[in-house]
Amino acid sequence: MSAKVDELVLKNQLFTIHPDVTEANWISKDLQTETVFKEIVIQHPKSGKNVIVISVGNLKENRSYLWNIGKF
Repeated sequence: MSAKVDELVLKNQLFTIHPDVTEANWISKDLQTETVFKEIVIQHPKSGKNVIVISVGNLKENRSYLWNIGKF
């Protein structure tokens, strides 16, 4: 039962954060910052639960960073 609740919470968070990520990509494109945002699901190293993080790709430096939703 707990796994289903966790899955529903995760889907709800994805549903909520996706429009913000899309908007951030539009703003980045308009400002020509060469930054790309993408929401991804990873397994938290300590708790083992799936969590959503935002991948922030810097195309100019060919680097990417992972931000938690709060930082985003």
